[in-house]
Amino acid sequence: MDTAQQIDQFNSNYRAVLRRLSTRTPALSDLATSFPALLFALATGFGTAFDRKRTIAMISAGEPLKVCAQTLGLAWWTRKLPAGAFTKPIGSLPGGGAYDNRFAQFVPASPAIAAPWLNRVCYAADACNDQYALWVARQYRFKAPDASNERFIQLTAWAWYSAQEDLMGRHIMRRPWSSAMGLRRAVEEMRAWQRRIAMMARLGSGVVDSWIEEGSALGYDFVALRTIEDFIAESEAMDNCLDQYSDHLDDGVTRLFSIRKNGKTVADVEIGSHPEEPRMPSLLQLRGPRNRRASPQIWQAAFAWLGQAQLRLLPADRSRLYSNTKRRQARKTFWKPYIDHLSRCGHDEAFKLLVLGGGRQRRARAKHINQRAQPGQNLVDRSGNSLNRA
Repeated sequence: MDTAQQIDQFNSNYRAVLRRLSTRTPALSDLATSFPALLFALATGFGTAFDRKRTIAMISAGEPLKVCAQTLGLAWWTRKLPAGAFTKPIGSLPGGGAYDNRFAQFVPASPAIAAPWLNRVCYAADACNDQYALWVARQYRFKAPDASNERFIQLTAWAWYSAQEDLMGRHIMRRPWSSAMGLRRAVEEMRAWQRRIAMMARLGSGVVDSWIEEGSALGYDFVALRTIEDFIAESEAMDNCLDQYSDHLDDGVTRLFSIRKNGKTVADVEIGSHPEEPRMPSLLQLRGPRNRRASPQIWQAAFAWLGQAQLRLLPADRSRLYSNTKRRQARKTFWKPYIDHLSRCGHDEAFKLLVLGGGRQRRARAKHINQRAQPGQNLVDRSGNSLNRA
C-alpha cells in the first residue's frame, strides 16, 4: 500500500493535513505506513510546537523512531495502532517503561474496534489512572464497546473511588475495583454501588423520624435502620440486598427495622402504609437471614411490638416527609471530589450532566442504569431470590 492509499485509511477530517505533512520529506511520508500514530500526532498538534519541530527534524535525519516518539512524548506502544484508530486529536496517553509492552499486546488490529478502544483507554487514563487504563485495554480489545458510553463513564468513576480510602464513595462499596476482575463482575459491582449511592442520597444524614418507635417484645428488640451505614451493615449481617433498597424509600413512608435477639440480628421487617388506610402502619415484609422465612415466634413478636406501639397518623401531604433539594445537595457533595479531579482533564462537564442533571433526562438515565435490577419491588437476596411481600 503506497502513502496515498495509507492516508486514505485515516479519518476523512484529517487527510488533508496529513497529506501536506507527509509530502515534506520521504521519511515523513514513510510514517503513514511505519508509524501512523506519530504522523497523526505531528499533524494534529500533539505536544508542544518546539517538540514537534524537533521531532520532524529528527525523523527527516533518520533518527530511530522510538527516540523520535520519546522526544514528542508519544507512547511507543501506539506504533501498533492502525490509521483508522484516530478519530480526534490525541490527548494524554498511558505508557512508558513496562506499560509499553503491556499495552501493545492489547491493541486491536481492526480499525472499527481500535477507534473506540483508543478513546476509552485515553479516557480511562485521564479520568482514573494508568492501571485502570490497562485493564480497560484488556477488557475491550476483542469487540467494539456498547453504543452507550454511560456505563463506561460510571464504571470509571467507580474504579477511581475504589482507590480513595478517605471518601464516602469508597466506604459504601460492596467491593472495590480490582485489576483481577472481569468486565461482567465489575459492572455488577458498579451497579450495586450506584444503588447504594441512590440510597445515600435519599437518606441524607439519616432517617430522623422512624414513624414507629423502636422497642422490644417477647425478648426481641426492634431497631430502626436510619443511615446508609446501618443499611449496609444490616445487608452484610443478613446476606440480603437491603443496601439496594433505595426506591422503597421514595414515598417517605417506608421504614426498615432490624429484629435482634440478645444483640444478634435474626430478621428484618418493613413497615409501610396500610393499603386500605394509607395513614396507618402495616407490616409489609418480614424475613430472616438470606431472606428465609422467619419463625412463628419472630412473627408473633413483630405483631406484639407493632400492637403496643403508639400510633401516629401519617401526614396527608407526603411531600413533607422528604426533600428533593436535600437529595440533589447530597449528590453534589458525594460527586464533588471526582468532578474536581475530572476538571483537571476537561471531562467534568459531561460527567456533571450525567450524574447531576435534572428532570426527564435524569429519570430516563436512572431507569437505564437500574433496568436490570428492577428495584422497588421486593427484597432480593444475593442469590437472586425474591423476598415476597408478607
